[in-house]
Amino acid sequence: MFALAVNEENAAGGRVVTAPTNGACGIIPAVLAYYDHFIQPVSLNLISVTL
Repeated sequence: MFALAVNEENAAGGRVVTAPTNGACGIIPAVLAYYDHFIQPVSLNLISVTL
């Protein structure tokens, strides 16, 4: 669900993290959003390590 939301934002011309490419732009933000919502809050350290 998070990946679909990010892809919709990308299609609407919004700014998204494009890793590894625009075609797969939903993967990294979706994983971070899931982790933030269901595991524990995302820290800046986790984001820098992930990216």
